[in-house]
Amino acid sequence: MTGVPRRLTGGDAAAYRALRLDALTAHPDAYGAGAKDWEARALDEVAALLDTGNTFGVFDGTGLAGIATLVAERGAHQRHLGMVYAVYVTPAARGTGLFDALMSAIEARAKELGLLQLVLHAGHHNARAIAAYQRAGYRITGTIPRALRVGEAFFDEAVMVKALDA
Repeated sequence: MTGVPRRLTGGDAAAYRALRLDALTAHPDAYGAGAKDWEARALDEVAALLDTGNTFGVFDGTGLAGIATLVAERGAHQRHLGMVYAVYVTPAARGTGLFDALMSAIEARAKELGLLQLVLHAGHHNARAIAAYQRAGYRITGTIPRALRVGEAFFDEAVMVKALDA
């Protein structure tokens, strides 16, 4: 891993949008959004999303190589929860520690925000992702049957949770 994770800003919008499109195109069965959703997003909209959110990225010698987003729940009885979305590491950066660094950055930001628990979803068919999340301290707490539909195919997702106050 060459870079250190940092919060992305509007200035990173083009690199983020390109990597997000790569992820959605290469792995349509892993994300709720589709590539067409992101192709239609204007760059200024992506910039605004990054400026107001908690999306982290790591740059390596070739550009943006990994991303992950944290969304804090806002409901009165859910303010202790954070959802982790849009995690992706380029194939060339896998196995370099970049994923672990991204997840650590997400966890550190969650703690700064006073969150006590992180939740994410991972496709049951994606054993590598589930194993990586388990190494990062997440545990499977349930399944969402047919959580994603890509064309006529359905994909079940594991609900994975990590307590930050344990």
